[in-house]
Amino acid sequence: TITEILAHKRFEKCNVTKDRKTAHLLVFYAFIGLAITTTLAIVYLYGFHYESPYPLYDPLKLIGNISALALLYGITAVIVNRLKNAKKAGKGSYFDWLFIAVVAAIAVTGMGAQLFRLANIGFLAYPTYFAHLVFVFFLFAYAPFSKMAHMVYRATAMVFAKHTKRD
Repeated sequence: TITEILAHKRFEKCNVTKDRKTAHLLVFYAFIGLAITTTLAIVYLYGFHYESPYPLYDPLKLIGNISALALLYGITAVIVNRLKNAKKAGKGSYFDWLFIAVVAAIAVTGMGAQLFRLANIGFLAYPTYFAHLVFVFFLFAYAPFSKMAHMVYRATAMVFAKHTKRD
């Protein structure tokens, strides 16, 4: 089940929107990369007392920036696929689009905050970073009530199906 989830093999069974797999994988692995980045930042700060800003060649920055670009590209592909396949698969619900909008906002504000900081435009960097943190809080605070909850529900259903041989 774990390899099936990590490879998103179930997407291959859908004949309507097969191109969703790549977009979904990018968002999925970008979130994992960004979680690793956040964990490393905590270890840097509290474990090694190494404070930000970090150089762009630092492994933390490399993982974070690659993951952020993957998230931006992936969520853009999700939006394009949804709009392109609206007639075949449906437009999606308010909750689907809210989740997509929040993920897109997280990508844009996170990258924007860093770019404004690198350009030394503090009056834009700080409010952009604040907005980024609000969107991240929103994502996790509303996770049980949003599309993000399907990570847990879907994984549980897949494990149950395999365990009961209903797969």
